[in-house]
Amino acid sequence: MVQRPDPAGGAGLKGFTSQRYTDSMYLLANRPLLKQWLRAAALVAAMSCLLVHPVFAQRADADPPGLSPQQAAQNKQNQGQIAATGWLQLLDVGDWGGSWERASPKFRSLVPLDKWMDGVPQLRKPFGRFVSRTLVESNHRTAMPGLPPGQYVSTRFSTQFSNQPNVTEVVTAVLDTDGRWRVVGYYAK
Repeated sequence: MVQRPDPAGGAGLKGFTSQRYTDSMYLLANRPLLKQWLRAAALVAAMSCLLVHPVFAQRADADPPGLSPQQAAQNKQNQGQIAATGWLQLLDVGDWGGSWERASPKFRSLVPLDKWMDGVPQLRKPFGRFVSRTLVESNHRTAMPGLPPGQYVSTRFSTQFSNQPNVTEVVTAVLDTDGRWRVVGYYAK
């Protein structure tokens, strides 16, 4: 290990100096410290991405001009899938309240917070820890049973958990009036 003198004569933080060249050389020579610093920087970068890009409420941009009806439906389907996947990630980490808050107002009116906070842990905890998820199918619709006409995307996933290797999850997203795709329905079995 490289020993580095303290230029402040012990008055500063041991092992640190304000000289950039010396600091860079010290980090390169002290690989464990460099690895620790890089891990911390990567964690900060990852967390800032989560704060900047909330995929659980995907904003729908207008369909680009010149799309065929099939292409426009595929565009909506993709946006609904992104919102569904982001929302499921909240469930995967046990953020029950966050998932309820980021769901559609229609969802929140149908499922009060206290029932969601009691029901989802009972449904998900027996599955165990989340392992992986595979998209099975996704469908764009303009009508859903029991819901008003609108833009809906139902996405079915095959999900693997530590205690249940084959769980089917169905997430339905709706294009809300504010132009964001949000979850309006969830089913797991």
